[in-house]
Amino acid sequence: MDISEAEETRGLVEATRAEWLEVVDDVLSPTDVARLAEATLWRFGKCDIVINNAGIFPAYVFDDLSFDVMA
Repeated sequence: MDISEAEETRGLVEATRAEWLEVVDDVLSPTDVARLAEATLWRFGKCDIVINNAGIFPAYVFDDLSFDVMA
């Protein structure tokens, strides 16, 4: 597992003055993923896009993904 601080990304986003939410979670944890979804809805009221940057190999079609596949 590789969880790191997002200092560079934080600086780039803040420079645009865009609203954003930084959350460090384990994408293999259903509890963490639910917490991320709740935090997003609380902060923004909706979610327009999700970028999964967790690098899963081999590649899967999104609809075929589950926590079991990633474990």
